[in-house]
Amino acid sequence: MTNARFKTYANGSDATITLRPGQTLSHSEGGPDEEGYSYSATLYRYDGETVVREITTTACDCDGRLDRYYDQIWPVNGPLNSYGYPDWEDLRAYQRDHFAEAMNY
Repeated sequence: MTNARFKTYANGSDATITLRPGQTLSHSEGGPDEEGYSYSATLYRYDGETVVREITTTACDCDGRLDRYYDQIWPVNGPLNSYGYPDWEDLRAYQRDHFAEAMNY
């Protein structure tokens, strides 16, 4: 089995991640901003063939709170987009807009 090596965007710039088979890596960023707050946590899991990326975000501004969750997968040495990032395939996505729920949307 080979290591998984791919580009991502974190803390405002490009980064390269290398994962060994069986390795998990997590990263979080965010905090207060001029309109409220925004936090994001990303977890990468590599099983020796594919990388699974789980992204959880929560944010709040004048429109209220918004939570999002994504599960994505990328086979090692799979397709890259035009910027050289993995072409992640969505497995599942979830969004909860607290303001919209309060307005019965």
